[in-house]
Amino acid sequence: MKKEKDTIVKLKKDDAALVIRANGELEVLIPKGNDNEIVSDGVFTVAMLGVLLNTGDEELFELILKKTKTIMKAQKTPKKKKEVKKNGRNEKAVYRKLRK
Repeated sequence: MKKEKDTIVKLKKDDAALVIRANGELEVLIPKGNDNEIVSDGVFTVAMLGVLLNTGDEELFELILKKTKTIMKAQKTPKKKKEVKKNGRNEKAVYRKLRK
């Protein structure tokens, strides 16, 4: 059996990451700073997401699930291709004729 290698992610000073482990544990990776140091919006957002997700708030999880379903549904909906007319002819129809 092939041994899995750990993934290494290099974070810079204003980078942050939220890791969700296979066992469901959350890990928030944020830069170490001084007590009164102002952090970037990204670092603050990831830290707050970690706090919110760790509370086990059912309302938050329902909202996330609802939004996820909406996004997934939108991605599955095929977009209509814009038909281009060239020299007064429908290019899609011409292409179909050529393929036959």
